[in-house]
Amino acid sequence: LRKMFYVVRMKKQLDIHPRYFGKYLRDYIETTLYSEVEGTLCGTSGYVIAVIKIFTIGSGIIRNDSSGLATFDIDYECIVCKPFVGEVLDCVVENISVYGILAKAGPVEIFVTSRHLPDAYEFDRGDNTYRTDDESRTIKVGRSVRLRIIGINIQPNRLNCVGTLDDAYLGAI
Repeated sequence: LRKMFYVVRMKKQLDIHPRYFGKYLRDYIETTLYSEVEGTLCGTSGYVIAVIKIFTIGSGIIRNDSSGLATFDIDYECIVCKPFVGEVLDCVVENISVYGILAKAGPVEIFVTSRHLPDAYEFDRGDNTYRTDDESRTIKVGRSVRLRIIGINIQPNRLNCVGTLDDAYLGAI
């Protein structure tokens, strides 16, 4: 059984200005770490949802470039979100066009091309929705859909997913 959320141990170097040296240095380093890594894509590990534990903060080394900055090595553990091919997700539709739908599940955006929608759905330009011929089912912005991820492409700062609604138990929910 594969899962979308993982606990991962990571390392990071932070450069800290000397004005923050003092009795609150550790608090400042922790706050800076949270703000720099939470909500970001971290290579192939996925999106960092939250830092859950800081194991060590190094003693810091003064940089040799006349800036006065000190570099601190930080060893921490975090929860990451990394979807996988074949995973079924409940998402919220963010955008609809004649080319397909863009849905979001947390930090993950999934594009479903119109060819990966069931044949029963037709695009309605009038109200920018996909609906069945008998109008019993409608997909519109803000609506929840259940989809399956069929492709993932990881770029340096972006995780692109492609999904399908054309399978059993998938579609508008």
